[in-house]
Amino acid sequence: MPSIDMPLDLKSFQDPQETVIRTLSYYDNMNLAPWIRCRMLVSNGLWDDICPPSTIFAVYNHTAAEKQMEIYPFHKHEVPYEHRETQFRVMMEALRP
Repeated sequence: MPSIDMPLDLKSFQDPQETVIRTLSYYDNMNLAPWIRCRMLVSNGLWDDICPPSTIFAVYNHTAAEKQMEIYPFHKHEVPYEHRETQFRVMMEALRP
């Protein structure tokens, strides 16, 4: 086993691989979604290769708070300007007396 100073390389030390993967599964944001209580506006770029759309849908579907999702079929990980407009509109609605 490596020393404390040496980074853990799962290719070299495959024994803990299953344990590591199982532990990381607990950190899926889907598992944290039920704790969300505030109003939520989500953008989902369907070509996103950093945060795959399926993970965004999972969090959205496991959130009980008031929520709204804007889907952008041709965007990747960036936030499109259209979504910024939606954010400002939703914020103004929330702040309206």
